[in-house]
Amino acid sequence: ALEYIGPYAYIIGTGLERRSTMALLEQVQLSSVGGIPEVPAVLDRICTQMDVPGEASGIVIGKRRSTMNAIEEETKTLTFWVPKKPKLQAEEDTKKSEEDKKELEVKEGMIMEGKHEGKKGIRWFKAHIIEVLPTGEDGKKKVKVRWDYDEDETSEMPVEDLREPQEEPAFEEKKDEEGAVKPIAIFGEDRARKRVQLKIMNQVLMKCPDYYEDLEKAASDSVLTVEKCKLTPDEIKICSQERRDTACRAAGCICEPVGDFWLLAGTDSERALGQDYLKWVSMESPSVTDANERVDVDMLMVPQEKKNNLNEDVLADVEDDTETFIFFDDGADAVGMENSVRLLVCGRDEARRGDAVAQLTRRQDEKPESKNIKSDEEDDYGYKGGGSSSWKKQSYGEKSSSEYDKGGGQSWPSKKKWADDADSWSSKPKKKSWEDDGDDFDYSSWGDKSGKSKSSWGGGGGGG
Repeated sequence: ALEYIGPYAYIIGTGLERRSTMALLEQVQLSSVGGIPEVPAVLDRICTQMDVPGEASGIVIGKRRSTMNAIEEETKTLTFWVPKKPKLQAEEDTKKSEEDKKELEVKEGMIMEGKHEGKKGIRWFKAHIIEVLPTGEDGKKKVKVRWDYDEDETSEMPVEDLREPQEEPAFEEKKDEEGAVKPIAIFGEDRARKRVQLKIMNQVLMKCPDYYEDLEKAASDSVLTVEKCKLTPDEIKICSQERRDTACRAAGCICEPVGDFWLLAGTDSERALGQDYLKWVSMESPSVTDANERVDVDMLMVPQEKKNNLNEDVLADVEDDTETFIFFDDGADAVGMENSVRLLVCGRDEARRGDAVAQLTRRQDEKPESKNIKSDEEDDYGYKGGGSSSWKKQSYGEKSSSEYDKGGGQSWPSKKKWADDADSWSSKPKKKSWEDDGDDFDYSSWGDKSGKSKSSWGGGGGGG
């Protein structure tokens, strides 16, 4: 958690969470025109980096950074441009550092840079030598160091993995060139970062339609696999964004439009459920023939005379409260129950499905409250007031204009926030405000450079 009390910021959490929060706040304060010189090692665990073609960077960020600000606000993440050295230059730097180490003399108390090899390649971080160790059996001289980014972390490493401190390159915003690549770093919870990655890919394809040769490969990583939704273009047109988001939330997967496709991200079982649920959403008249055998579906037989009590507003309330996916299908007709209709409650969580069934059982006997929908003409969202809308047109849970941006394509609100994750390193997201630095894209960081930040990103923990 991050809270401001007077002029001071108080950070609460485990040691790693506090260090991560401090490191991220430092990046916000040190950022220049939306970029940072490098990603501190302590933030690697909450960072995803991806390349953006220079010619598409403008549409990715948006005018005065409006697009990226909206994405960050929605996903509770932060993004920065980061520099990328050309491959040949990186190889030359590595070769030079190897030559320098042959004559390197080390003493206790010296500040050096230590080599770290990870999934992002070879990187160097400041280290304080706290002890010079005896030469090992392999003939290599070793030292014990304390890392600058984490005072509690020490390591033993060979002297050959040290080098003299290098001057940190300043980040400079350069004019985009044809074919240039601009890496962007995304900070947040795993799934939040994946959502941002997919949203950025979609923006890139608007400018560079052929940029990604293989969408699924480009979007997948060691944490979350990505696959294309199996719906046809015509089936996709039937699915409203709200129903799509509700179905995928219940399945536990991420679903984002990227180019001409929908991409699903999650575990194998989450993606499989997402594919099934989206198929049902795309049906004009839903029919789930294997509902009795499925472990992710509960059923409720509703008398015909009580069906109107479970209208789309009621179902939307229950879905939102239990993170389930609920709809009527033709199951009762299939078994000859003419006086009943079958209501399916879908979701990966058995307890939440049980809660939903209990609520629906109670509410089928209650007259639904009026949602103040126009009865004789279409409301602001294009639906007729009064009775139920068709499966094709309806979007359970449409709220008032004060709650949704009708033109912004806002997704279904989820009660699960980033801060609910036990692994998150802070809580209580606060609204961001970006200073106006006068250029085309408002890249400035929160708060002023003096450190007196007016708000913080302390709400996240992806990504998000």
